[in-house]
Amino acid sequence: MKTKAFIVLALTIFCSTNLFSQSNSIAPFTGIKYFQEGITLKNIDVKINGMVLLNNRVPANKDIEFQLQKLNGFTTDAKKITFAAVELIILSAKGETLFTSLNILAANAATGFATKDVAPLIIKCNLTSAILKANTTATVKIRLYDLKGKNQLRLEFPLNITRPGEALLLSKISKPLTAAANITASINDIKVTGIKAATDTSVKANSKTAFLALDILKIDGSSFVGILEGKEEFWVYDKNLNPIKITDALLKEVKGTMEGTTVNYFLKIPYRLKTAAANGYVVRFRWHSNDLLQVIDVVVTI
Repeated sequence: MKTKAFIVLALTIFCSTNLFSQSNSIAPFTGIKYFQEGITLKNIDVKINGMVLLNNRVPANKDIEFQLQKLNGFTTDAKKITFAAVELIILSAKGETLFTSLNILAANAATGFATKDVAPLIIKCNLTSAILKANTTATVKIRLYDLKGKNQLRLEFPLNITRPGEALLLSKISKPLTAAANITASINDIKVTGIKAATDTSVKANSKTAFLALDILKIDGSSFVGILEGKEEFWVYDKNLNPIKITDALLKEVKGTMEGTTVNYFLKIPYRLKTAAANGYVVRFRWHSNDLLQVIDVVVTI
């Protein structure tokens, strides 16, 4: 199926020297996989109604915006014109193609885009009922590529379609956290002073497993009890972002007072056997409060 009615795209390119050190990683909140194959980006926001999506549940028949911030890696000509293209494919859970467009930017293939138009690249996708049919899950695949070179950026967004009447988890106040180059983190409706990550092989309770020691420091806006009562999830991937099944449970310690509002949150997340390769992993941790509004989402590349 091909139709331009479902997909709209506005493009501008931003050239930046502040790049991710890793090639493949996961975006906080949505769990989007991204593969930087010559074209890099600063971060990814998914927005609905102008607000940031905090999970991977999206509605049918509504515009979804993928905002790719601070792109780099395109070939430009003498006039600083960039020749970019975007392929978009929507797949069912069984891998059936529900929608495909080989180049949404085909109308600009000859003229390209002036790099002076600096803003995020915005891809708007509407998962209509006609596209989805009876599917309640899907994967949106986006390939941003250079028509004058070999560089590209690939995104994979596995999503779930919301039920009728289900409230969307959206926010106007979410923000990224400043951390080490191998850490990408975002929070919503809560304050965090800092995040540190390191490998820990000294856990005596499980002598065969290496853990990711994740220190989330000076959390403000929740409480000792609030952190303990919230829900925790974690995922482990190899360097190609294939999921790794982990059977061990994470370990945690929350330090603070019952009366205070500032706490420290220490986690040890199992991610590999000690005998396995030391590097080549991506670990994602997510905590949210019982009302789903407070979120801490951290991705660490090891």
